[in-house]
Amino acid sequence: MIFWELIKTAWQSLKTNPKRSILTMIGIIIGIGSVITIMALGNGIKKKTLDQFQLTANGNQTAEIDFYQNDGVSLADQGFNDTDIGLIKNQFSKTVQNVKIDQSEFGITMYGSLGNNDRSLSIGLTKGNSNKYHIVNGQNINYSNNQTTAPVALISQNMAQKEYGHAANALGTSLNAGEQTYRVIGTFDHPKQDYADYEVNVILPQKTFKVSNGSHSGDTLKITYKKGTDVRKQSKKIVKFLKKRGLSRHSGSYEAIDMGKALKQISSVINALTYFISAIAAISLFIAGIGVMNMMYISVSERTQEIGIRLAVGAKPSNIMLQFLLEAVMLTLSGGLLGFVFGWGLASLISLALPFNASVSLGSFLLAAGVSSGVGIVFGILPARQAAQKNLIDTLR
Repeated sequence: MIFWELIKTAWQSLKTNPKRSILTMIGIIIGIGSVITIMALGNGIKKKTLDQFQLTANGNQTAEIDFYQNDGVSLADQGFNDTDIGLIKNQFSKTVQNVKIDQSEFGITMYGSLGNNDRSLSIGLTKGNSNKYHIVNGQNINYSNNQTTAPVALISQNMAQKEYGHAANALGTSLNAGEQTYRVIGTFDHPKQDYADYEVNVILPQKTFKVSNGSHSGDTLKITYKKGTDVRKQSKKIVKFLKKRGLSRHSGSYEAIDMGKALKQISSVINALTYFISAIAAISLFIAGIGVMNMMYISVSERTQEIGIRLAVGAKPSNIMLQFLLEAVMLTLSGGLLGFVFGWGLASLISLALPFNASVSLGSFLLAAGVSSGVGIVFGILPARQAAQKNLIDTLR
């Protein structure tokens, strides 16, 4: 009952000077908001990484097996198909939960022809209307081309000039890729982002390419293992099995990549960077804590008579100390909760311009509440002790 009365008294004291209380809280709001923003963006990056590495929601680990072609082998051989998946599921049913082929959309190497020349093509796929490249001649591939599986294509400016002398002459010509013939509707230059990484010279509609070349083949297998499985050991066994039974064993080699291990390493780096930047942002909390201490000292000085009257009517020094300490904690905790909301909102706005969504966890909320309360205790204890140690006679003079 006494504690509840102290809380009400502390709250009323803070309300008597709302402007000073709000100005003191601003430092806490900025400090907590900065930390929450950084942590939310860090969690978003980590979640995006988990999705890219296809770590399952229940924590099952995944591994990747890549197929590498031998020199001189037809580029049409993609390495894996549904038959390989069936063999692996039957042979390793006790440890393997799921197997699927990962189909790349950039840097697909395939044998084809343009004009009168046969050549190796480096292909990028698009769903249409992409701005990852600059159209120099003709028109871009649009969404309609992709949805209707139209056999249209874009080729690089350099390849068009080498084949036809002038890039514009390539428009309307035919390009053969795999078993499909495409009509060239444009030439592009200055590829950006993903396309630039693979130096593609042909861009095709994604749906058209997968329909014409079969959507059940590829050069990478993603394997999800059941819980408790030794991923590295089982991946080696599957590679050994594919070398004996895989349909493409005579045209290339297989190599296992432990995705779980790679994921842990990447996650640890992301965590380290997030904590480091958060620690820098948390410096503002120290400055805010000094502001809280200064405000509490001023409050103690202004309320000398109030303290004397309370002591005269029977209040214990411990009650006085607890009241002022509660004022400091309530001030910083309120600022911390407002800072949490501010940080969450800011992170959500920033993520609109990024390829991932900000993620705020319960741990982030508890951190905001705990740290802000801790700041109130640490920086409010000395002013509270000073208030409790005041002499009754001196305060009533």
